[in-house]
Amino acid sequence: MNLIRCSLVCLLLCFSSRALFAAPSGTFVSPDGKLKAVLLLVGAYGYENMESQVDIRTRDGQLLCSQNFQSTGRSGNGRYIEHFKWSPNSRFFVYTTSSSGGHSPWHYDTFFFSRKQHRILDFNDYNIVITEPDFRIKRPDVFVGTRWTGDPGFSSNPCRIKLGSL
Repeated sequence: MNLIRCSLVCLLLCFSSRALFAAPSGTFVSPDGKLKAVLLLVGAYGYENMESQVDIRTRDGQLLCSQNFQSTGRSGNGRYIEHFKWSPNSRFFVYTTSSSGGHSPWHYDTFFFSRKQHRILDFNDYNIVITEPDFRIKRPDVFVGTRWTGDPGFSSNPCRIKLGSL
């Protein structure tokens, strides 16, 4: 009987914490005021607050690029924004993401908008695997975070990545 009670309590905690969770949303203006990142919640039923879309727009609202992390159907294979920042020089908007279904919790797919290229790029394409969701950006465009060393033991090291050289 205690096992059943314990299981029920665990299930209730799991579902209630999920209902209380919401990925960040809103409009975040670049330091120079010329661009804005618009974070939207786009999840389907059951994932309403756990799947994101990122739109990069001019201050007048013109869409420059967009990335949608909504899952297909009810699969829970979408992504939500964990942490985000504009670089001090306004050339990059960087954000870490997590799986809405809890897949691969050891790493955080990390993306960045490049103002020069007018597109969103993926750190994974540069063999950079980020293992902590929080990061800083130092002047003018240096990402400071934690990355996987590549070993099978999943060890990580602090990293500094100049976004302008990617």
